[in-house]
Amino acid sequence: MKLFDLILNKLDFFDDDEEFSLDFSTLEGEDARSISDAVKGESLLRRDLNVHNELEREQYVRHICELMSGASDDVDLKKGDYQKVTDKLQDMEEIDLLPKADREELRTKARRIIDFEKKESQYKRPVSKISEAKYREIEQMEDEISDIIKRLKENEDYQTLVRRDMNLLEGEKAGLAYDRKENKKRIASSKSSFVICTVMAFLAYIVIVALRSMFYFDVKLPLIVTTGTLAICFTAIFVTYRDSVDSVRKLNKQINRAISLQNTAKIKYVNITNAIDYRYSKYGINSSHELEYIYEKYLEEKEARHHTENAVVQLEILRQELSNAIKMYRIKEPSQFVYQPGLLVFDEEMASKRHELVIERQKLRKSMDFEVYNLDAYKDEISNLVRQYPQYSKDILRIVEEYE
Repeated sequence: MKLFDLILNKLDFFDDDEEFSLDFSTLEGEDARSISDAVKGESLLRRDLNVHNELEREQYVRHICELMSGASDDVDLKKGDYQKVTDKLQDMEEIDLLPKADREELRTKARRIIDFEKKESQYKRPVSKISEAKYREIEQMEDEISDIIKRLKENEDYQTLVRRDMNLLEGEKAGLAYDRKENKKRIASSKSSFVICTVMAFLAYIVIVALRSMFYFDVKLPLIVTTGTLAICFTAIFVTYRDSVDSVRKLNKQINRAISLQNTAKIKYVNITNAIDYRYSKYGINSSHELEYIYEKYLEEKEARHHTENAVVQLEILRQELSNAIKMYRIKEPSQFVYQPGLLVFDEEMASKRHELVIERQKLRKSMDFEVYNLDAYKDEISNLVRQYPQYSKDILRIVEEYE
């Protein structure tokens, strides 16, 4: 509404009808008077206004113009809502007046939507155990994630194998070191035995010589026995010593070989461990099993999202089919039936919705009546002000015209 035209009309400058007019008939006696008193309350009283003061007069007129502008905009807005509600009610009447075959066709299409929504409501979506960031990360490498898991498992198995070989080599090296230690003890014992046998043989020969010199004994047999025993002892000691030395030499070679293999295994272990640690750090995991678990959850979430996307597309197709069918008739607001298909299937739901819309329209009408009543009061106030103070009429109307 144009405020300037409303004021001029109120002043009888021309006799055109208003764009929208409502009787304030929904309010009775005391209610109307109480609202009138509220509207014409302190904001509209001029007893404290010095009309001859230009500043006060301008502020007062602008205040009323702002109230008029707000009321006018509110009426225009509610007129649109009122018309939409009216259109919906008229659409329901049109649906009721359709031939039985046409109504049944719409009912069938609407029931498809209801059945589909019911089926979807029973779908149990798996609880997501993967963050959105992790989902996007796995999505980017989906084509290669299976190979990554496979290689990571192979690396972990190889790491375990190398660690086991290192432990075996360590055990073998410890056993060889023990054997070498025992052989070195035998070498030392052989040397001691050789010295002892030599001393004992020397003493035995001295005794034999003494017996022969002093007592003229026949020492031929003792000499043979002593010499034979000494030869046997020396032979045993020599064989033991030589075998022990050979064993130590062989054990040293075996220990060196074990150390060499162990060092090689350590290098392999360090390399494979570094490669595995890099993979763990890159994917934010602690094992291939964890990555495999994340991938499984990703597949579950992907399947759920795919199901949801398909459901949205399918539901949109069903709604479009119903919308196209409804548009064949004189329906102004088809969306209410498309998104509330139960209105076409269940009579009680249609009746309930119609009752709801009637109440809504009554409230809108009452609200618009109130705003129009306020607007008339504001117009009366401006008109009265112009009539009572014609010397300021041009200034007042100029201010009103600014709010066009």
